[in-house]
Amino acid sequence: MSPLLLIIFVRLAHAVPGDIRPATATQPRPPATIEELARDLDDSDRPTRLLAARELRRRVRVAVKAGGRPGSIAELESRAELAALTRSAVPACLAALEDETTAAPCADILARLAAPEACRPLSAAAEDHDGRTRRVIDRSIARLGTVCATDAE
Repeated sequence: MSPLLLIIFVRLAHAVPGDIRPATATQPRPPATIEELARDLDDSDRPTRLLAARELRRRVRVAVKAGGRPGSIAELESRAELAALTRSAVPACLAALEDETTAAPCADILARLAAPEACRPLSAAAEDHDGRTRRVIDRSIARLGTVCATDAE
Protein backbone atom coordinates (compact mmCIF):
# COMPACT_ATOMS: atom_id res chain seq x y z
CA MET A 1 0.00 0.00 0.00
CA SER A 2 1.37 3.42 -0.90
CA PRO A 3 2.03 5.97 1.86
CA LEU A 4 -0.59 8.35 0.44
CA LEU A 5 -3.32 5.73 0.55
CA LEU A 6 -2.27 4.78 4.06
CA ILE A 7 -2.62 8.40 5.26
CA ILE A 8 -6.07 8.72 3.67
CA PHE A 9 -7.18 5.43 5.21
CA VAL A 10 -5.99 6.45 8.68
CA ARG A 11 -7.75 9.82 8.50
CA LEU A 12 -10.99 8.26 7.31
CA ALA A 13 -10.82 5.65 10.05
CA HIS A 14 -10.67 8.39 12.72
CA ALA A 15 -13.52 10.44 11.29
CA VAL A 16 -16.71 9.86 13.22
CA PRO A 17 -19.96 10.71 11.41
CA GLY A 18 -21.51 12.07 14.63
CA ASP A 19 -18.85 14.79 14.86
CA ILE A 20 -20.21 16.64 11.85
CA ARG A 21 -23.27 18.69 12.75
CA PRO A 22 -25.13 20.37 9.91
CA ALA A 23 -26.62 23.80 10.47
CA THR A 24 -30.30 23.68 11.22
CA ALA A 25 -32.99 26.07 10.14
CA THR A 26 -34.00 26.75 13.75
CA GLN A 27 -30.72 28.42 14.69
CA PRO A 28 -31.38 32.16 15.08
CA ARG A 29 -29.36 34.66 13.06
CA PRO A 30 -28.40 38.02 14.47
CA PRO A 31 -30.47 40.76 12.78
CA ALA A 32 -28.56 43.55 11.13
CA THR A 33 -30.25 46.66 12.50
CA ILE A 34 -30.79 48.02 15.97
CA GLU A 35 -34.51 48.37 15.30
CA GLU A 36 -34.80 44.67 14.40
CA LEU A 37 -32.95 43.73 17.58
CA ALA A 38 -35.23 45.94 19.65
CA ARG A 39 -38.29 44.28 18.05
CA ASP A 40 -36.82 40.84 18.76
CA LEU A 41 -36.76 41.60 22.50
CA ASP A 42 -40.54 41.10 22.40
CA ASP A 43 -40.43 37.88 20.34
CA SER A 44 -42.25 34.76 21.56
CA ASP A 45 -39.13 32.61 21.03
CA ARG A 46 -36.83 32.63 24.10
CA PRO A 47 -33.54 32.07 22.18
CA THR A 48 -34.40 34.92 19.83
CA ARG A 49 -35.05 37.27 22.76
CA LEU A 50 -31.80 36.26 24.44
CA LEU A 51 -29.79 36.66 21.24
CA ALA A 52 -31.27 40.12 20.64
CA ALA A 53 -30.52 41.24 24.21
CA ARG A 54 -26.94 39.97 24.07
CA GLU A 55 -26.32 41.53 20.65
CA LEU A 56 -27.70 44.88 21.79
CA ARG A 57 -25.51 44.72 24.90
CA ARG A 58 -22.47 43.95 22.73
CA ARG A 59 -23.23 46.89 20.44
CA VAL A 60 -23.63 49.23 23.42
CA ARG A 61 -20.30 48.10 24.87
CA VAL A 62 -18.54 48.63 21.53
CA ALA A 63 -20.12 52.07 21.03
CA VAL A 64 -19.22 53.23 24.54
CA LYS A 65 -15.60 52.07 24.22
CA ALA A 66 -15.13 53.45 20.68
CA GLY A 67 -15.28 57.08 21.77
CA GLY A 68 -12.05 58.18 20.12
CA ARG A 69 -10.40 61.58 20.13
CA PRO A 70 -12.82 64.54 20.51
CA GLY A 71 -13.91 65.74 17.09
CA SER A 72 -12.66 62.63 15.32
CA ILE A 73 -14.72 60.54 12.94
CA ALA A 74 -14.61 57.64 15.40
CA GLU A 75 -16.19 59.83 18.08
CA LEU A 76 -18.92 61.04 15.70
CA GLU A 77 -19.71 57.47 14.65
CA SER A 78 -19.79 56.37 18.27
CA ARG A 79 -22.18 59.19 19.19
CA ALA A 80 -24.46 58.36 16.27
CA GLU A 81 -24.51 54.68 17.28
CA LEU A 82 -25.25 55.58 20.91
CA ALA A 83 -28.07 57.90 19.82
CA ALA A 84 -29.63 55.16 17.70
CA LEU A 85 -29.26 52.66 20.53
CA THR A 86 -30.83 55.07 23.01
CA ARG A 87 -33.73 55.78 20.66
CA SER A 88 -34.53 52.11 19.95
CA ALA A 89 -33.07 49.98 22.72
CA VAL A 90 -34.11 51.95 25.81
CA PRO A 91 -37.91 51.65 25.32
CA ALA A 92 -37.59 48.00 24.30
CA CYS A 93 -35.37 47.19 27.29
CA LEU A 94 -37.69 48.96 29.70
CA ALA A 95 -40.47 46.65 28.53
CA ALA A 96 -38.18 43.59 28.58
CA LEU A 97 -37.17 44.02 32.24
CA GLU A 98 -40.14 41.85 33.26
CA ASP A 99 -38.79 38.83 31.38
CA GLU A 100 -36.29 36.66 33.27
CA THR A 101 -34.46 35.90 30.00
CA THR A 102 -33.75 39.50 29.03
CA ALA A 103 -33.78 41.33 32.38
CA ALA A 104 -30.04 41.10 33.11
CA PRO A 105 -28.73 42.14 29.66
CA CYS A 106 -31.33 44.91 29.43
CA ALA A 107 -30.42 46.25 32.88
CA ASP A 108 -26.79 46.39 31.76
CA ILE A 109 -27.79 48.17 28.53
CA LEU A 110 -29.84 50.76 30.42
CA ALA A 111 -26.98 51.44 32.84
CA ARG A 112 -24.36 51.76 30.10
CA LEU A 113 -26.59 54.19 28.19
CA ALA A 114 -27.23 56.12 31.44
CA ALA A 115 -30.96 56.26 30.74
CA PRO A 116 -32.58 58.39 33.48
CA GLU A 117 -36.03 56.93 32.73
CA ALA A 118 -34.71 53.50 33.80
CA CYS A 119 -34.36 54.26 37.52
CA ARG A 120 -37.87 53.39 38.67
CA PRO A 121 -38.36 50.38 36.36
CA LEU A 122 -35.00 48.95 37.45
CA SER A 123 -35.94 49.31 41.12
CA ALA A 124 -39.23 47.53 40.46
CA ALA A 125 -37.47 44.79 38.47
CA ALA A 126 -35.00 44.23 41.31
CA GLU A 127 -37.92 43.27 43.55
CA ASP A 128 -39.35 40.89 40.95
CA HIS A 129 -36.15 38.91 40.26
CA ASP A 130 -33.67 37.02 42.40
CA GLY A 131 -30.23 35.45 42.14
CA ARG A 132 -27.85 36.53 39.40
CA THR A 133 -30.45 38.65 37.63
CA ARG A 134 -31.06 40.67 40.78
CA ARG A 135 -27.31 41.20 41.29
CA VAL A 136 -26.97 42.51 37.72
CA ILE A 137 -29.95 44.82 38.22
CA ASP A 138 -28.55 46.07 41.55
CA ARG A 139 -25.18 46.73 39.88
CA SER A 140 -26.96 48.65 37.12
CA ILE A 141 -28.84 50.75 39.66
CA ALA A 142 -25.54 51.50 41.41
CA ARG A 143 -23.96 52.49 38.08
CA LEU A 144 -26.90 54.84 37.50
CA GLY A 145 -26.52 56.28 41.02
CA THR A 146 -25.98 59.94 40.14
CA VAL A 147 -28.50 59.79 37.28
CA CYS A 148 -31.15 58.31 39.59
CA ALA A 149 -30.36 60.77 42.37
CA THR A 150 -30.84 63.65 39.94
CA ASP A 151 -34.05 62.08 38.63
CA ALA A 152 -35.49 61.71 42.16
CA GLU A 153 -35.08 65.43 42.91
